[in-house]
Amino acid sequence: MVAHSLSPAYAGGAVVDDGKAVTFVSRFRSPCPSDPLPMPIETRFAFALPKHAARAYREASCTIPPHCD
Repeated sequence: MVAHSLSPAYAGGAVVDDGKAVTFVSRFRSPCPSDPLPMPIETRFAFALPKHAARAYREASCTIPPHCD
């Protein structure tokens, strides 16, 4: 299980397992003018792995274009 902070610009995530590491990829967008002020929300993620699996944990992020109204 891994703790993670979410912000108003959080746009989802994905988990990738390459057999050596589990990588959590966060997607973010640039803030819009009407977004609330950042106030991180703590959350936890759990990953199901095969029995006796040994994995390193990594984090990565990418930015997506904003869709401001």
